[in-house]
Parts: sequence; structure tokens; C-alpha cells
Amino acid sequence: MYFEDEFFLHENTPITKSEIRAIVYSKLNLNKKDILWDIGAGSGAVSIEASFLCKKVFAIEKNLERVKTINENIKRTNAKNIDVIFGEAPQVLETLSSPTKVFIGGSEDKTLEILTAVERRILNGGIIVATSITLETLYTIDNFYKEQKKEIIQVGITKLSLHKKRMFLARNPIFIITVWR
Repeated sequence: MYFEDEFFLHENTPITKSEIRAIVYSKLNLNKKDILWDIGAGSGAVSIEASFLCKKVFAIEKNLERVKTINENIKRTNAKNIDVIFGEAPQVLETLSSPTKVFIGGSEDKTLEILTAVERRILNGGIIVATSITLETLYTIDNFYKEQKKEIIQVGITKLSLHKKRMFLARNPIFIITVWR
């Protein structure tokens, strides 16, 4: 299931843009048996679209206003198999069902602690996909998985803007890191 970015409520809430979500789903290789953790769920866009592709989604978000936004977006899409978890990773991860797939969105203060917790819980054969706009987060993830099979890509999206004059506006480049366990 695909939704335009504008469909989701996300005022003052980060959203992984639709083009990046498409790449993330292709890297996660989701199927109906998968349990996905979406750590730092923001608006819930990744969780909601992924819920149509896999068995169960845990949308983890530490900001209460964002949790409210996620719940409202779930109602708007009629998604059924998402549990929204209000709390901070990595602490709340210990109580969840072990994942087969994990998405870590954006830059995070506790990247090392989250990666350590994910490593303890992810099932063999799982896939971890993380996005980053900062070199610091990219370096932290790359260094943590220096001995693991991984792929790092950098994606830049430019979209046509139709305000007053037609021009292409670039979005921030983003790193997408995929780790196979």
C-alpha cells in the first residue's frame, strides 16, 4: 500500500519521504511472516505502509505528540497490525517480540545503545535498515557493523516545484545503511 507524503499528518513531525520509504522497503524485503520494529517512528508513515506488507509492526516513538500523530494516521489508513509503543529506545525494546526486520529512522542520540539492543534481539537472518542525514550517525553505524555484511548508499532526490516558476528543488541527501544478520 502506498500513500503520498501529503496524506499523512506530519506537521512538526519528521516523515521519511515516499521515495526513501520505497527504497527502505526494498532493502527490508518485507514479507507476511516478518515482525518489524520501526525505531523513531515519527509520523508513522514507514510503519503504516509496512503494516500492509508484514505480519506485525511495532512503531516505537518517544515523543507523545508524535505518538498521537501516528495513531491518527493509523485511523486514516485503516492499518490493523501496528502496536504504537510510547517510550524511549533502547529501554522499551526489551519488552517487544523479537524482530525479523528493523528500521531505524533519522539521526538518534543513542545510536550505539539502540544498535546493541537490536543485536541482542533480532532473529538470525534478519535485516536492519537505518537512515541518516548526518555523517556522525553514518560513521557510528558503519563502525558498529565494521565486520558485518552491509551496504551503504547515498540517495539524493530532486523534485519539480510548481510555485510561481517551475524549478527543481533538492531534498537533503540521505544515507541508507542495510545490514544482513
